[in-house]
Amino acid sequence: MIDIPALVDLSSSERFFALVLIIGVVFLFRYFKASLTEIKDENREREGQLIEMYKDQIEKADQREEKLTNHLDESTKHMKGIADTLKDVQSSLLKLEDRVEDNFMNVWKELGSKADRSEIQIKIKHKGEE
Repeated sequence: MIDIPALVDLSSSERFFALVLIIGVVFLFRYFKASLTEIKDENREREGQLIEMYKDQIEKADQREEKLTNHLDESTKHMKGIADTLKDVQSSLLKLEDRVEDNFMNVWKELGSKADRSEIQIKIKHKGEE
């Protein structure tokens, strides 16, 4: 059977204390090693997720940039069309202004010549009456 006094002596000896301490340190070392391995694995997984998110954001940013560039190109084309239309309108307005001015001058000339005729006829009448 088990000799109790021998167990008590063994438990109080320095060898037993050293053995228990070594076993405790080994278990503690294994626990920390397992924890560190687990933390490293989690970090690698998170890093992989972050890299995937980063790549995804880069792809989305490239798509947005391409859409914006296409929209800018279309807007530029429309603006060029508007600029050409405005040039045509300006040209048409200048031509209209010239025609209106010419017609206005013709009307004034005609009115002026009628006024001169009326003055001549009035002067002739006045001379004849004298």
